[in-house]
Amino acid sequence: KKNAQVLVKWNKDESHPLRIFYSLENGLHNNLLNRYHPSVNPKSEAIVYFDDDGPFFNKDAMAAGFGLWRFNSDVQIGSMARNIRMPSKRMNDLQTETSKLTSKLYQEDAWQTHVHPYQHDEVEEKMKENGLSPTDDPGFPKFTPICNEQSGDVVEYNYFVFPHYKAHMSLPSGSLLHRNYLCFMWHPAFAELRQFILDHPTHPDDMTISTLVSHLSGKPLRTFPKNIKKPPKPEPVAEPAKEESRRRLA
Repeated sequence: KKNAQVLVKWNKDESHPLRIFYSLENGLHNNLLNRYHPSVNPKSEAIVYFDDDGPFFNKDAMAAGFGLWRFNSDVQIGSMARNIRMPSKRMNDLQTETSKLTSKLYQEDAWQTHVHPYQHDEVEEKMKENGLSPTDDPGFPKFTPICNEQSGDVVEYNYFVFPHYKAHMSLPSGSLLHRNYLCFMWHPAFAELRQFILDHPTHPDDMTISTLVSHLSGKPLRTFPKNIKKPPKPEPVAEPAKEESRRRLA
């Protein structure tokens, strides 16, 4: 107590745009998911998350991330991405095939990137517009099943690198999310997932949130680099010496 010191004085000013949300004072229990609670009532559509221990990114990196979010506000945007490693060759081949198809669809701006695969009416309409029958394959990337009992498939959490391609989840620091997802995360339908986070020894809120958002949107997360190197400023070029040209009179 003798070392206590008020560091944030602007919080007393209710008109200040920055504010602190105290979970316990708002009737919430101590929970990592409180930062995703609708009671936070964010004023802006985009929410930026950082862990208290960082890491924190510079302005250029976050500007790039926000620019990416503006074009993909229905998915999670992150920079510190992780993925699930699949030692099974069968699963890894399927995942590679799915990743290539996903990249191809977005490069072509295909209709599959604008329709949720579970929006059946819209999918059928788009298929009809593109000359496909209701029994044809709509062309969405396929889910990779795990067949543990039949083939011994396993998955491993890859925490050794930050892959920007084949990323399955994002750590909170530097991530952006639309505020509308807060209501979904605390919907009664996902009560078991929230309880799983509390009961698990590692409290995997980051992995659960990324998975939940991807399933709700039907799209993978997007990533941006946390370090943006500016091109070096060109060295000033010395102007050539001006030689005086004099005309001699004969």
